[in-house]
Amino acid sequence: MNIISSLYKLKHETSNLREKGLLRDLKRNSPLMLMMIPGLIVLFFNSYLPMAGIVMAFQKINYDRLAFLGDWAGFKNFEFFFKTTDAWIITRNTIAYNVVFIFLGLVTSVFFAISLNELINRTLSKFYQTMMFLPYFMSYIVISYIVFALLGFDKGFVNKGILEPLGHASVNWYMEPKYWPFILTILDTWKGAGYSSVVYLAAIVNMDTSYYEAARIDGATKWQQIKWITLPMLKPMMIILTIMGFRLFY
Repeated sequence: MNIISSLYKLKHETSNLREKGLLRDLKRNSPLMLMMIPGLIVLFFNSYLPMAGIVMAFQKINYDRLAFLGDWAGFKNFEFFFKTTDAWIITRNTIAYNVVFIFLGLVTSVFFAISLNELINRTLSKFYQTMMFLPYFMSYIVISYIVFALLGFDKGFVNKGILEPLGHASVNWYMEPKYWPFILTILDTWKGAGYSSVVYLAAIVNMDTSYYEAARIDGATKWQQIKWITLPMLKPMMIILTIMGFRLFY
């Protein structure tokens, strides 16, 4: 009986110590937690609140009613969708585009990161980093206007400034499906490669230089240093960013 009482007392004291420690941590970190509040509010309204809209996929669309007030349809919308030929095309395109985006983004980002690290002129390196990082902060609305200014049929720079002066007919880029796989791939790489390359560059800069010094003493070329030192040490970061790059369910 004494043993049971001692264990109960010990458990009670441990629980009290944990509560005191938690309160002490909350008090010590209260300024940091207050700083998190604006970000959490934005995250809630931009990321979590819109998730409630998934319920509309299970409702019958009725334009006479407000959203979320339609009649319940269950899985009938999904049955209708997967019976069409578009279901296979959409699924195939989603998977294929994401595979290309992730692979090409990885290769491009690592290539630019290594190239920036090898630049001797650090001023130019910082300039290139800034220019490559800038598209990441642009919204897709701004990017769509840039693309329209380049590929517009009537006044686009590619048609009016390049093709027509060379004697070629203007191309209606927006109405030709065969061009869009290349357009989407190039734009996604251009927009996202700058951010990833800066992350990879930060990882390369923080690598232990003694590995490279030992490799140079052994007579390793620059390519051998990249192949046997830089790329293997970048592997953990490459895995993390690749996982974060999956957009199959976005």
